[in-house]
Amino acid sequence: MPMVLNNYAFYKESPAHVGPYRFAVDIATPLPEKKQTIIYAPQSGTVVKSVMGNTQWGNGPEFEGYLNYLTVLTDKENEFYELAHIAPLNGKEFVKGERIEQDMPLGVVGLNGWITMYTPERPASHLHMLVGRIINTPPGFESLKIRWNNYGKTR
Repeated sequence: MPMVLNNYAFYKESPAHVGPYRFAVDIATPLPEKKQTIIYAPQSGTVVKSVMGNTQWGNGPEFEGYLNYLTVLTDKENEFYELAHIAPLNGKEFVKGERIEQDMPLGVVGLNGWITMYTPERPASHLHMLVGRIINTPPGFESLKIRWNNYGKTR
């Protein structure tokens, strides 16, 4: 059951949010076919990885390889954010090395990859967000609590 906070709903429980992903959040959104939810850059930085072309999804590990995501190394030393279940906005896909500025549109929430909160009647459309710091021990990063600056700002 989502927790509602300033017009956003956060799914509090996810089997994927353990270990290095423990501070990741899932922000519930309307189904993409009902309403397009635009994702804006939370921080400026540089794209280090982008996968945006997948459209398959379902509830099972066999769909893990179909996840779309965008990973951005921020201007704050060794910190990054990753947005998952993202789809291109107006066909725009990002490439490694591309500069991202805070508040620029990055894409829209899409149904892709392994959706763990799912029923056949209603997939749990959401944006998965992780903020992390690069470290020198496996798995190479640790998740950080998200600092919600300007939280609830409307566009």
